[in-house]
Amino acid sequence: MIPILVTTSQVLRLHGRIATLPIFQILAHLRLNFTAFISKLALILVIGPATFFTTLPQVMATSYYVSPSGNDDHNGLSPQAAWATLDRVNQSQIQPGDQILLEGGKQFYGSLYFQAPRVGTSSNPIVISSYGQGKAIIEAQNSFGIMVQDGAGFSISNLHIRGNGLAQNQSYGILFRASQQGGTRHSGIYLDSLEVEGFRWGGIQIENYPNSADPLLNGFRDIYIMNSASHDNGDAGIQIVGGQLEAGYSHANVYIGYCQTYRNVGAPGKYWSHTGNGIVVGNTDSVLIEHCLAYENGANNSYTGGGPVGIWLWDSRDGIIQFCESHHNQTSTLDGGGFDLDGGCVDCVMQYNYAHDNDGAGYLIAAYPNSRPIRNSLIRFNISQNDGRAHGYGAIHIWKASGSQIDRVRIYHNTLYLDQPASGRPAVFKLTVEGVTGIEVYNNVFISRNGVRLVDIHQGSFAEVTMQYNAYYAHDNQPTFQRGSRIFQGISDWQTGTGQELNNGLNTAYIGHPGLSNLGHGGTLNQVGNVFSLDAYQPYPDSPLPGRGKDLSQTGEDIGPIDFFMNPIKPGNRMDIGAGVRSERGIAHFEYDHWTESSRPRAYALGDGSWKVLGLAPGIAYQYEVMNMGGLALQTGSLGLGDTVTLSDSIPNGYYWLRLEHANSRAMLGLMLRR
Repeated sequence: MIPILVTTSQVLRLHGRIATLPIFQILAHLRLNFTAFISKLALILVIGPATFFTTLPQVMATSYYVSPSGNDDHNGLSPQAAWATLDRVNQSQIQPGDQILLEGGKQFYGSLYFQAPRVGTSSNPIVISSYGQGKAIIEAQNSFGIMVQDGAGFSISNLHIRGNGLAQNQSYGILFRASQQGGTRHSGIYLDSLEVEGFRWGGIQIENYPNSADPLLNGFRDIYIMNSASHDNGDAGIQIVGGQLEAGYSHANVYIGYCQTYRNVGAPGKYWSHTGNGIVVGNTDSVLIEHCLAYENGANNSYTGGGPVGIWLWDSRDGIIQFCESHHNQTSTLDGGGFDLDGGCVDCVMQYNYAHDNDGAGYLIAAYPNSRPIRNSLIRFNISQNDGRAHGYGAIHIWKASGSQIDRVRIYHNTLYLDQPASGRPAVFKLTVEGVTGIEVYNNVFISRNGVRLVDIHQGSFAEVTMQYNAYYAHDNQPTFQRGSRIFQGISDWQTGTGQELNNGLNTAYIGHPGLSNLGHGGTLNQVGNVFSLDAYQPYPDSPLPGRGKDLSQTGEDIGPIDFFMNPIKPGNRMDIGAGVRSERGIAHFEYDHWTESSRPRAYALGDGSWKVLGLAPGIAYQYEVMNMGGLALQTGSLGLGDTVTLSDSIPNGYYWLRLEHANSRAMLGLMLRR
């Protein structure tokens, strides 16, 4: 959880220019609690700055300005007395709470480097940002842009950081590295409104290094990456990685929201592992990735032991990937998929995502050699279109290495469409190995064209799979299924030969056109925060799917409050099949006139269980609900422009949704509460 990150001295530093800064910018850069800010500003105005100054601590934080037109012999304390170079910043005694402000729109050659004691704290971070108009540009050339060694407590925002391309650059755009022993986690990394490009090893990297299984190696916690684009890099757009420990995790509490990672094609010459990922988080306890976009990553991967994925988790616990689009990710060998829960993931979820046109699986569950077990995975309310066609994957694909373990995967209310490629043998649902346990597949829509298998399951794993109440449609052929080497023609043959899609001897499957809109024509959205605007795969009013599924709430499953298209889940539509359920308004069309790429609802953590909601239209009162992941409303109210939501102290740590609605405008924002 982001604490309140502003001191009394920081409020005073703002006093001289408060009239020129919009309040949302102050909050965004300083993480200022709105109520605390108003009360302190009022105190200044009532008793006067001179009196108020006497109440301050003796140590005052400082703002340093840097401009190409400045001079390193200046004191740097104002734009008129600015320093000129990044080297001058590196030579200064920066303290917690200090601000380093680069002139917007100008270029700065070199790098910024910090190491203890020149680091901040989570409650008093060092701020690195721009002043004036536009984003300052750090031209890192063949080195790193910003590096922090063995420390945290940084708020980095509103910068454009550039390397000189994959062929020449040898580093990262932003690198936080923990390398010391001790078993503690450095706290507080806040990255906002950044553009990072042209780095061989990745745009944003947070790691402990060397990667070690020593449980005393330090890591990081309370990491927030928001509203940023990391593109045209090598190994990864955004990566958080640590060592695979015998127990526990290197890092904790990661939020990545409203970010774009694209054309991170792979690090040249990396032959020992996969390369070219969009967003990847590993070795972490508690992760929320939402409203993100990943595309055209991974094309240069040549590693034969595995490949990259657009957005994925590995060796992590309590992770959620939701409301994201991942498409046209590639590989020359393996994977190149949309989304993935990989080896060691425990209690992790992929939900409300749109994967399409990826070389590899749309949604992958994969346990790599010697990984910790994958346990209790959930894939629900997702859509896949034409994934897995380059290398014979499935729209949903489950695989593990020999000796690894996958236990319990729940797959329900997904809509999956797959056309036949020129070569290869994909399948809509594919399980290629034996030894997995507890695979439950309910209430999904499987759609194929040109002879694609609807289901392809390994012979030895079949006893551990339960498939019921799914809908199957082969667009221009008889539905075909496969178990091992045996091909089944039609649902009756499949039921007789396998016992699947039967409940007490009665048929549970639906065979026929599902009555969904625009099959195969979902297209590309390429807009963060708006995945539910997809106009394909919604049920027509006369769709045969409503009421044909299984009411999973009767089995104790919390299926959530909404479908993919943000229609409310109610008792009357819980048994509908697919990612979209019946809506009171028929085909869902929402108004996005004021919710654009640059202005959209988003929740900005302020600390103490409070979030400021940005992007709301002026003059409109939005009704809100705070819900748990099962859809239970815990708190309700109304929100207007500039308002703050504070969760009740009775609400425990965990993941929650903030659901906003006004007329036909809806939004669903994730809240990660960690007090």
